[in-house]
This record gives sequence, structure tokens and C-alpha cells, in this order.
Amino acid sequence: MKRELTVDTWTVRSQDLKADGLRTKFAHREYPENTAPSPSDVDIETADIDGLSDAEEIALARRYDDVLWKKGNRRGNLRRLQEIRSGSLDPADEPVSKQWIGTHLGLTAAAAKRALADDFETMGELAGWVLYATTLTDRDQIGETTAERLRSRRGVFIRWFGGEEYIPRCDDDQQTPSGQPSQ
Repeated sequence: MKRELTVDTWTVRSQDLKADGLRTKFAHREYPENTAPSPSDVDIETADIDGLSDAEEIALARRYDDVLWKKGNRRGNLRRLQEIRSGSLDPADEPVSKQWIGTHLGLTAAAAKRALADDFETMGELAGWVLYATTLTDRDQIGETTAERLRSRRGVFIRWFGGEEYIPRCDDDQQTPSGQPSQ
């Protein structure tokens, strides 16, 4: 197998890996030293996302595994994380949608999805409230079970925002993110 991935896709058939003849055929060869970067060798702030080798992409994804959004295209998600870290994208300003709430927060009750989408205009407001408000059940359509489900989605918000430090804190008195006046 190649030590560094340099093409977009490749496959190895399981029957080829299991064949004794193939293993012995290549067993005597000397292979070059592994040149693939380790996660500590790459940094999202300095990476050229468009020019990454597959090995560099894998190393970046491993390094930022705890804060990298997992849905969709990995290279696109790395680009998004880089934009968040550089300040050119603020996920807190992105609008809240019922579809996002249902898909990523696992809410099935239409009334709860509608209530959250109506109560919160931005992802920053929603995430700040879900993660930092003292209680969630004081909102219409949010019972104990829904509140528990929302709290259990902490990792989803951390990945959406590219790290917990990018999520606005909620001020319980105003029920809005800190630093923003209550309406």
C-alpha cells in the first residue's frame, strides 16, 4: 500500500489483501519511509486547504477531530473551520432553521422545532441558550425530555462553531447571548 495518498480516490480489494501470493510477491521489497505528516505537523491557520494532499487532509482532520464538523465534505469542513478560526466566518451569525434543529439536534416534535426556530434568530443565540442557560424548560414547547436531548447535543454545537470558545455565552437574566441587549 502507498505510504502517502496523492490521488483523490483509490481502492484495494479484500481478496487481494487475503491472497498469499500477493503478500509474498511484495514481501522482499524495501519501501520508502513514511512521509505522511502527523497531526502535530499541520495547522489549520496556515494550511492551504485547496492545495492539501490527501495525507495532509487526513492529518488535519485527526488534529481537529474534536471541533471539526463531520457532515458533508471533509475538505469543505476544514475550509469552514479555517474561516472560523481566521475570523472571516462567524457561525453565531448564521440563521436558525427548523430543518437544522430537526436534523442535528434530533428533535422530532414539530412544535418544539417551530418554537426554537421562532424564538432564536441566530445560531449564536440558540447555542448560547442551549449550552449555558440555567434552565431550558421555561420556553414554550420545551419539556424535560426535550431539554435533556438539547443538552446532550453539546458536541454538535462545538463542532458547528469550530470550538466551544466560538460559542457566545448566554446571560440567564436576559436569555440572550452576553453583551447583546435584551429585546
